[in-house]
Amino acid sequence: MKRFITCLIFGLFFIFLLILYNQYQFKQNHRFGQSVPPAISFVSLPLSSRLDQPVTINWLITAPEGSFSSRVSLFYGPDSSPSALPVNASPEAVGYPHESPDYKYGSFRLPDTFTYTFTPTSEGVLYYRAYSKIGNDHIWSAENQLVLQP
Repeated sequence: MKRFITCLIFGLFFIFLLILYNQYQFKQNHRFGQSVPPAISFVSLPLSSRLDQPVTINWLITAPEGSFSSRVSLFYGPDSSPSALPVNASPEAVGYPHESPDYKYGSFRLPDTFTYTFTPTSEGVLYYRAYSKIGNDHIWSAENQLVLQP
C-alpha cells in the first residue's frame, strides 16, 4: 500500500509539472504574438447588386501585431473555385481573371481592414475571394458570391 501511495504522489507531481510547463509555453506564445494565425474574414458581404451601381466589399486580415503583407487583393470572376486553398496556392495558380488594383503591391501593416469598390458591367453571378501574402504564405478567404441583376 505504501508503494502505491508513493507512485500516486509521483504521478500527480509529474502531471502538475506538465501543467506548469504547458502554461509557460502558452504564455510564451501569447507574448510573442504567435497565437493569432493569419486569417481573412469579410466585414461587409454584399449578396446582390444591380448593374452599373458601385459595390463595396470590406475585409479584415488578422495576423500577429507587427506583421506585414506584401500583397493584398480581391480576386473575382464568373467561375467558382469553392474549395479551400492551401498556403502555397498563389493567385496565378487559382485563376480568377480580375484583381483589385488598390493594394496590389506594397507593405501593409496587419491586422487591418481593406476596402474595394467597383462597378460590375455584366449580369450573372460573380465569385470572389480576398487574398494576402504574408511572408511566403498565401492567405485566402472563403469564396463568396455576388448576384448581379440588370
